[in-house]
Amino acid sequence: MKKILIVRRDNIGDLVCTLPLLEAIKAQEPDSQLYAYVNRYNAPILQHYVSQHARPDPTKVLAGYWAYQKDKHRLPGETRLGIFWQRWKQAQQMRQHQFDWVLLAGGINDSTLRWAQWLKPTQIVRQDQLAQYAGAHEVERTCSLLTALGLPYQTPVATLRPDSATASLLASTLPAHLPVQRVAIHISARKPSQRWPVGHFIELANTLAAQGLGVLLFWAPGSAQDPTHPGDDDKLRHILAQCDRRHVVPVRTDTLSELIAGLDLAQSVICADGGAMHVAAALGKPIVALFGDSEASRWHPWGVPHVVLQDPARDVQHLTVSQVFTAWQGLLTDGAVIKPPIG
Repeated sequence: MKKILIVRRDNIGDLVCTLPLLEAIKAQEPDSQLYAYVNRYNAPILQHYVSQHARPDPTKVLAGYWAYQKDKHRLPGETRLGIFWQRWKQAQQMRQHQFDWVLLAGGINDSTLRWAQWLKPTQIVRQDQLAQYAGAHEVERTCSLLTALGLPYQTPVATLRPDSATASLLASTLPAHLPVQRVAIHISARKPSQRWPVGHFIELANTLAAQGLGVLLFWAPGSAQDPTHPGDDDKLRHILAQCDRRHVVPVRTDTLSELIAGLDLAQSVICADGGAMHVAAALGKPIVALFGDSEASRWHPWGVPHVVLQDPARDVQHLTVSQVFTAWQGLLTDGAVIKPPIG
């Protein structure tokens, strides 16, 4: 029985793009013991994935995982020393498992490699040093690790489902008069090149509302001045002040679990490249994705109908409302299957 540790310590979208690798290993090596090392920020993705496959035995999906806290995301009362001590204890636990394989997914630096070597596995495989990838997309690059294990390459579908209690709670907050056909728009983006102008969001939301649709607005909650998690509360208030509030409503999501449940309340999604986009794809939503200065061939929505919009200047501010609305219309008329919310 092989013991395999998959390391994916970066962002939400990266971990979503790693789920097909987990799915493939468990399908091809059902007797293997599969473990993961992630961070506290993206760990809810793993929790949701495991819980939806938890019957009859969650260990058949994942024997266990560890989630460390990034220093920049430490909570009130947490210290750098305490975070370091927690990581050290986790590393000791992992070393005791005597892994056969440690798979380093994503970009790897020297310190990560030294840490993996300290675990003393039989073999370490780095995604960034594979001889070749099966394709350009991050899912294809990550699943190329299968060949290092001597397994056939494949990219199975790996989906997320919302927690039923969270989904019901969020659904109950929507106005009773809101149309059943809904579009989700996420107004936040981490990279400056992927931040669409506020005026464009207002025009797009009102255009969709005029079609008789419900428009669900998502954003990163909090103040723009928050040093650890800058938010868009002020941006949202400005947008709502100029929108048709009968059809345009905010959906506050303070946790990743709430974001998963909230996005599932819509039948399609318009957003910038980022974690929310990959979550929406794992939920099976058709997506219009706005790309700034990032590689669309590597990071586009995986496994769902989608349209990528990217200006030659690689900045979304050059994309017009007409382009986005037309792309959304084309996405629905060109054969995309609009799935009902799961809940």
